[in-house]
Amino acid sequence: MQTKLHQLRSTNPNLQNTSAAGATISLASTGDELSESATEGLNVGLLAYPVLQAADILIYRATGVPIGEDQIQHMNLTSDVARSFNSYYNKEVFPIPKSIFASSEAKRIMSLRHPTNKMSKSDPSDATRINLSDTPDQIRSKIRKATTDTTLGISYDPDMRPGVANLLRIHSAFSGEE
Repeated sequence: MQTKLHQLRSTNPNLQNTSAAGATISLASTGDELSESATEGLNVGLLAYPVLQAADILIYRATGVPIGEDQIQHMNLTSDVARSFNSYYNKEVFPIPKSIFASSEAKRIMSLRHPTNKMSKSDPSDATRINLSDTPDQIRSKIRKATTDTTLGISYDPDMRPGVANLLRIHSAFSGEE
């Protein structure tokens, strides 16, 4: 590994300050490191995608970004990239974006069709999510067709009634009512 890194550094001036430690992947949740053999076959997207997300935020010089709780790590990385860039150029090129949460309950909006799964743009069914490009009529239609249950009445019980609880969280986020 050291030899490969040395060869790369000698042929590419942009890598002059890299080290072998930079070639390992650190798992923040466990503190473990993956060996070179364990990282073979890993897709570059694993490392590049978070940087692309940061670029998508920073290019517009966003000061606040609405996110779900599963995006906190990406926002932390985005802030780190902005600070690093600003420090390198010794001026504020990018503002440090802040995470915006609708409410504690709306941090994790679930799928409209599968309320135990998170809402995701990667789901093949458009009916599972509300897109930014959806018209008000499309949104109303998706909400009306959302999965609920056969129990009469409205009650908030995320464990027993995940579909109803999801719709109540969405309503609360947009109406300001609890």
